[in-house]
Amino acid sequence: MHKDGDDHLIIPVGMVTLDEDNKTGCANEIDYKTFAKAGRFSKGKPVEREYEITLMRHYLPAATVAYPSNIDDNFYNGREFETRLSRQKL
Repeated sequence: MHKDGDDHLIIPVGMVTLDEDNKTGCANEIDYKTFAKAGRFSKGKPVEREYEITLMRHYLPAATVAYPSNIDDNFYNGREFETRLSRQKL
């Protein structure tokens, strides 16, 4: 259960395909059930590393080994943090 006011969450940009033309994003790698159970936070609060690690374990349980509790600066080098833009057919 989420605390009152905890209605924001983050999704690693590499797990979302961004469509800049239509200002939308699509997270095909995350199903509704997983998304609905993801931990939220309150607007204005800082996003802390522990929250990010918890979400990565939630979104990618099979990759838990790749995200140990003592993560270093290489945390953001995974494909989950690479921007993907949709390509419009011209």
